[in-house]
Amino acid sequence: MDLSGRVVRELAATTRFGDLRPMGETDSTNRVVADLARAGAPEGVVVVADHQTAGRGRLGRRWESPPGSGLLVSVLLRPAGLAPQRRHLVTSAVGLAAADACRAVAGFTPALKWPNDLLVGDRKLAGILAEGVGDAVVVGLGLNVSAAPP
Repeated sequence: MDLSGRVVRELAATTRFGDLRPMGETDSTNRVVADLARAGAPEGVVVVADHQTAGRGRLGRRWESPPGSGLLVSVLLRPAGLAPQRRHLVTSAVGLAAADACRAVAGFTPALKWPNDLLVGDRKLAGILAEGVGDAVVVGLGLNVSAAPP
C-alpha cells in the first residue's frame, strides 16, 4: 500500500493520530492495534491494511472483502475522561464521524444502523468494531470502497 507522505504529515500536524502504520496484508488490523495497546503504545496509533485475512465484526462475525476493495483501519484510543461503562459510545461516535466523512468526501450520507453499521439503502457500506484492551479502546472500521454488492 502506498500512502502519500503528505497525508501522513497532515495527520501528524493536525491530529493526535499521526502514527500511521500501513500494512499490505494482515490477519486483523484490530488484532495488530490490540497487541500494540498491550505493549503500551500511546493513543493515536493508526493501522491501515489493504487486505485482512481474518477480519472480525460484531459478535465474532467475519469481515471479508477482496484485496484492495475497502478501507481497513484500526485506531488506538486511550479515553482517560470517559468512564469505562460509557466506552461503548465510541462505536457510535466513530459511526457518526464516518457518515460525516462520507458526506464530505463522497457527497452522500449513509444511515447509521445501531450500533455498528453504515448502510446505503439496504446495503452495508461499513462495519465498526470497538474492543476494550485494558485502559484502551481499539476501534476498527471496514469501509467498502470498490467491492461489488453480492
